[in-house]
Amino acid sequence: MDSKYFSIILVIALIAVSGCTQQDANTAVDVAGDDSTIEDEGDAMMEVGTFTITRTDAGYEPSQITIKKGSTVTFVNNSSEEDWPASAMHPTHTVYPGSGIEKCGSTQEGLIFDACHALGNGESYSFTFNEVGEWGFHNHVAVMPFGKIIVVE
Repeated sequence: MDSKYFSIILVIALIAVSGCTQQDANTAVDVAGDDSTIEDEGDAMMEVGTFTITRTDAGYEPSQITIKKGSTVTFVNNSSEEDWPASAMHPTHTVYPGSGIEKCGSTQEGLIFDACHALGNGESYSFTFNEVGEWGFHNHVAVMPFGKIIVVE
């Protein structure tokens, strides 16, 4: 085959393949398995909702989500180990504003990003995120696994 024709066919094939691998940047991802959706970070149409992060033996799934301010995240332990979801950094849990492990057992416990106790298999903990920012979290019982919740306006 003439090298000129081969080059043209190769270029056409590369263009066709690259066109098939592009994704729409505004695709919604259903994290919670309910009617709430998380849109791509560039999309201002994100809705406030309730989302689920599941702890499995492999770690948190998903390990990172982007949600709108005012949304609630429920951590569900489906692992064979205890899980204590809490704001980073270990061991104080003070990165999320107003949080701190010393508030566990106090009247402020419901206001902090900290389960304040280990969750057994099948147990859950929910927290509503009202502060915009990137908030790391971890398993206080074992320090790992960890993840991140990104809260936007």
